Amino acid sequence: MFTKVGIIDLHTATHERLDLLLSHVATVPDDLCHKPISGFGHASIWKQLVHVTCEEGWVHGLQNKTFPGWHEEDCPTVADLQAAKDRIREATRAYVSDTRRSNSTRPFDSAPWIGVANSGVLRLSCCT
Repeated sequence: MFTKVGIIDLHTATHERLDLLLSHVATVPDDLCHKPISGFGHASIWKQLVHVTCEEGWVHGLQNKTFPGWHEEDCPTVADLQAAKDRIREATRAYVSDTRRSNSTRPFDSAPWIGVANSGVLRLSCCT
């Protein structure tokens, strides 16, 4: 069992590492970030980075809210991605901090999952 403080600490540390990664990616030429990579998780480095926004889909799912999903075009620059990530981080932190949600259980709904053909990897359908 995790405490809210423990979850928020882990979440904060994870986002700090993502900030370091995005700072580095900002130095990589756009054509390399968007270049298709055969057999790579989300087809390009950029699409893989945009996938971090699926955190919003997870939190929406926990709240039984619909989520339209994210796409590469939603975050055309590192600054846009950083702004989205920061907004999502704060929304997740607020959700976890809500004192009305304490170690309760929620049935797992596997409907939002889809399989990625020939990769053996599953991903949320909220991030394409």
